Amino acid sequence: MHNNSMRKGFTTGSYLTATALGSLIYKKFNRKPGAVNIILPRGEIANIPIYFDGEICFSIKDAGDDPDITNRIRIECNSKLKKGSGIINIIVKRGIGIVTKKGLQVEVGQPAINPTPEKMLIKNLKHYLSYNEDVDIEISVPEGEKIAKKTFNPRLGIVGGISILGSSGIVEPMSLTALINSIYCEIDVVLNESNYFFIVAGKIGERFVKKYYNYPTIMVSNYFKEAFDYLKRKGVRKFSLAGHPGKLAKIAMGYYNTHSKQSPSPIPFIKKLLNLKGEFNTTEEIALSENLDKVAVAIKNRVFDDYGFDLDVILFDMKGNIVGKS
Repeated sequence: MHNNSMRKGFTTGSYLTATALGSLIYKKFNRKPGAVNIILPRGEIANIPIYFDGEICFSIKDAGDDPDITNRIRIECNSKLKKGSGIINIIVKRGIGIVTKKGLQVEVGQPAINPTPEKMLIKNLKHYLSYNEDVDIEISVPEGEKIAKKTFNPRLGIVGGISILGSSGIVEPMSLTALINSIYCEIDVVLNESNYFFIVAGKIGERFVKKYYNYPTIMVSNYFKEAFDYLKRKGVRKFSLAGHPGKLAKIAMGYYNTHSKQSPSPIPFIKKLLNLKGEFNTTEEIALSENLDKVAVAIKNRVFDDYGFDLDVILFDMKGNIVGKS
């Protein structure tokens, strides 16, 4: 949950805009400001520090108190003014990824700069650009390729660097928005490539699926509700759900956020469903001794009742053995 006492930050799109603006001001007026004011997508004004290293203007992203993997990343710009008609050309030098798969907001082959931050950059620079001038904005993120490997970009088919994101220009501390949007993006990419796929919680589930099946996977963490809601809006009817019964059985109980803080232990539910006696400390103990097909069927039926999906369910134990199917 968002904590109002936590410090907000700004998105990569905001820092790119500020850096590009600082570079343009320097090249046009021979002045190196220590900060610039930019207009964010919703109309707010942000004052963002910028720095200069010779001809290069740069900024250091401050994501506030949000655990953003791109926090403290350096964004560089070098602008080149020339005669023209007020056109702003964005030229990626390094560290910003290239889109290689359909389904995203950016066309295949183009730099991974989402439409909102691109519009923000252009709007802010237009105020300083004369009608008879063009400007080339050369942008680089020196650590972009390295950091991108720790993001969703490789799964989304974005290669060579980070994405420039941000719908509001502001980073809300501990917000789930970025994660949920990443899930939506991954769904869009997979739907453009395949008419059948697996929903899994994380990398363990993905690894086990790939052991048996040659279908794409979509990782949703604990956010099955958000994923299922989006899939229903997209008109999807059939796919598979795979993972450990300790997590997925909670869905049969009606809990679509499967985090332990948001849902109870599924052990009592599984014991009652299978008519088991005795004590069990974990669902893994049950999985090692019982067939869990009934649990898989219960998950399938609950999701059908709530969403209308024709769902296949595969349950694995912690060693990757299939312990239940529907």
